[in-house]
Amino acid sequence: KEIFDKVFNNIEVKFSLKCRLGYYKDTEIDELIDCFNDYPFSEIIIHPRIGKQLYTGTADVDRFAEIAPSIKRPLVYNGDIFSVDDFRRISEKLNSSSPVETYGRMSSEHKVSTFMLGRGLLTNPFLADEIKGKSFDYEERRKILHHFVVSLYLERLRHAGGSPKIIGCMKELWSYMMNSFEDPQNVWRKIKKINNLDVYEETVELIFRDERLISNS
Repeated sequence: KEIFDKVFNNIEVKFSLKCRLGYYKDTEIDELIDCFNDYPFSEIIIHPRIGKQLYTGTADVDRFAEIAPSIKRPLVYNGDIFSVDDFRRISEKLNSSSPVETYGRMSSEHKVSTFMLGRGLLTNPFLADEIKGKSFDYEERRKILHHFVVSLYLERLRHAGGSPKIIGCMKELWSYMMNSFEDPQNVWRKIKKINNLDVYEETVELIFRDERLISNS
């Protein structure tokens, strides 16, 4: 509360909050909800895991649905959306008209219409478009993804003054984006040991020449 008082008394921009269910237990958030409701957050984003989980296990959609009616600010769901099927399953579970499917807790005024994509978007940069029903032919996907990877690399290189340290950042992206390809482990083997800028640039071109992207999710 002391932190929020200082923030909201000193800013003029919209301010959102993102949190988990707790650090040790998924009930820790219960003690904070009244405090959250006292402040004009533009939205509250909840990733239904606990801190100690990191990204292991699965996001607890049940627990999200349980606390949603208590939150009086625009609510955003975040967690484990890696495909269009994941999005549909979670969205339908949270917004079903059936009280059984929504655990008897979600009402029409608490429907969740906003979702945050995290690692799923790193894994498949086309995921948001696919959720909205947009599709791309294979060659278009390949060109867009190639342009994205190269443009990001060049911009980071510019900001880093040409330092090869940015390869570590690009590897972090590739550790997820490798799953956009039919043989992700082969892609990762080509990337993971690189520490030279020239080798990285050459390898990226070879990947987009030789490795096949998966079809739309």
